[in-house]
Amino acid sequence: MPKALVLSSDGHAAPELAAYRPYLSPAVRGDLDDLIAAFSQRVTVNFFDFLDPEVAGPYRKMMYDSGVIEGKWNVEHRLESLSNEGILGEVIFPDGAPFGAGGLGSARTRYPRHLELEGGRAYNRWLVDYISGYEKRFAAQAIISLVDIGEAVKDVYWAAEQGFKGIVMPGMDDDLPMFWADRYEPFWAACAETGLVLNFHGGIGQPTYGGAKLDGVPDCVRMRVSVFEFPWFAHRPLWFMVWSGVLERHPSLRLVFTEQHSDWLVATVAQMDHSWLHGTMERSIRDIVPHPPSYYTDRQVFLGSSILSAGEVFNRNQIGVDRMMFGADFPHPEGTYGSTLGYLRTCVGRSDMTVQEATAFLGGNASRIFGFDPVALDPVVQRHGLELDDIMTPPSEEEAGDLMRRDAFRPVSSLTYAPVALNPIG
Repeated sequence: MPKALVLSSDGHAAPELAAYRPYLSPAVRGDLDDLIAAFSQRVTVNFFDFLDPEVAGPYRKMMYDSGVIEGKWNVEHRLESLSNEGILGEVIFPDGAPFGAGGLGSARTRYPRHLELEGGRAYNRWLVDYISGYEKRFAAQAIISLVDIGEAVKDVYWAAEQGFKGIVMPGMDDDLPMFWADRYEPFWAACAETGLVLNFHGGIGQPTYGGAKLDGVPDCVRMRVSVFEFPWFAHRPLWFMVWSGVLERHPSLRLVFTEQHSDWLVATVAQMDHSWLHGTMERSIRDIVPHPPSYYTDRQVFLGSSILSAGEVFNRNQIGVDRMMFGADFPHPEGTYGSTLGYLRTCVGRSDMTVQEATAFLGGNASRIFGFDPVALDPVVQRHGLELDDIMTPPSEEEAGDLMRRDAFRPVSSLTYAPVALNPIG
């Protein structure tokens, strides 16, 4: 078999805070000084606050003690580390930006909106320089603030001119209108016109739960609740954008839901189709959404499957193997770094995936959705690519047992598959 083009639909990059200074507007550089004084640390999630010791120890040794973590801000170091894993291209998200811009999770600090806007723009400028010379290896995602839609539209066109491939979408915050509001229409139109993908990463839109530290609530309890709920908040934009007709009005607009599982989409869309077909409420919704929701999701919705389980691979035909994309989530502890081949063997190698399906999942879908060029990447594949035959080989019991990324064994949700053809309108 040939070597595999493996592209990750989920990677994170960011420099140290001080490195943002030349990328910030002079007017807010003093605010950056205050931020550095307050935190005096790298812009990173402190994973060690909530990881179990048996996970935290090996992760610290593998990523920090080894220096691999430097790939977050040193692109050559990153490419070397990932090439050793057989990962040859990435969709890039932030991993911290000034003033909470593009931030994920319920515990992140919220800053004044004008600072968040400046922080996102600084990150975008830094990312342009970070990937310079290696653009074919990355699909950069730009942070966009939706506070001022006129400014957001300007940033969309700027990002497209700079070669970005998508937008880091924020969640629906309480102080801004929901995504069904007319005010977003110029933004949707700009993204559709430029072809920039709207990328909803797991962790967006979560409530604060009252703060990062709560009296009488152990950190482990707060974290478990947050981790259990985060996918729902990240899924939420889907039904707002379907039911409000955004996908009907903008058929070229593409949505990607990253690092929030894949199996949820089946039951969600089945329920939406049922509501459209058989709901007892009045049917004027069809004036806004003339087709069943599955029509739009089949056409415009894709999945960055970077919390992938073997169960999702086995149920890929219900989920849509043509929309699922492998994700390594470098350099996070739930990522595949250090065991990518073993992880892929555990998920793909134990399945009955065909060569064609595996090729699509590993890199073909990402190439189509994010614009990677397989021909341009072929020399890299020949030098560093994993053998497809190795990926499609089941792991040994020892290899599967030692796998750090236990998401591979996550049970799937209750899948529901009922084609519209079997549910005629009465």
